[in-house]
Amino acid sequence: MKEKKIIEMRGISKSFGGVRALDKVDFEIYFNEVLALVGDNGAGKSTLAKIISGVYPPDEGEIFFEGQKVQINNPREAREIGIEMIYQNLALFNRIDVSGNLFMGKELFLPGIWGKYFKFLDNKKMHKKSYEFLQGLKIDIGSTKKKAGVLSGGQRQVVAVGRAVLWKRKLLIMDEPAAALGVKESGEVLKLIENLKEKGLSILVISHNLQHVFSVADRIIVLRNGRRAGEKEVKYTTGDEIVKLIVGADVII
Repeated sequence: MKEKKIIEMRGISKSFGGVRALDKVDFEIYFNEVLALVGDNGAGKSTLAKIISGVYPPDEGEIFFEGQKVQINNPREAREIGIEMIYQNLALFNRIDVSGNLFMGKELFLPGIWGKYFKFLDNKKMHKKSYEFLQGLKIDIGSTKKKAGVLSGGQRQVVAVGRAVLWKRKLLIMDEPAAALGVKESGEVLKLIENLKEKGLSILVISHNLQHVFSVADRIIVLRNGRRAGEKEVKYTTGDEIVKLIVGADVII
């Protein structure tokens, strides 16, 4: 097992009113690892992911990123240190093309006074860089001039992930990345996750689909009723063992 952790969480608890969503959870992701977080509905998966990405503050516990203790107060601070959460609804701008979505917030401007003073975009350069970047990730979605609104679900997932990688994120959190996708597109998204790992990223995948989990993950952590119920390396476990951990059946861990 790898030893260097990109993120480590100790004793994380979170309550909403009288509901204890997380109860003293320890959690870690190693560098260049695909970790799957699984559990039944209400197990605490989304709450934990939103704490990592700065949406929720923990009520108690500590967070370390790249060995340094951090306090992540909002998603902007999470992005600044290198964490990006990609949601199921994918925050893309439908009327803007692929290149524009990739460079949103980091646009390239024309040289000289046209860019400096008039803020004219260098669309040609952004399209070229977008195409080269996506090819480097072994992604082919056709023209980068396509509007995001006409892309398929799988292509939209690719653009959202590509933007995070282009912006130098180190840890990607993918919430049900293949949900509502067909077999072919699901396979393309799973292949994308493998390609991202080859690029050296760490990835947290939240999924109910154990077939997908076993095809891409190195390790699985199971949450049950807001607590860490177990951990398994994919190569040393089976789907049956994971299901037993999810539902609470007796199993040696």
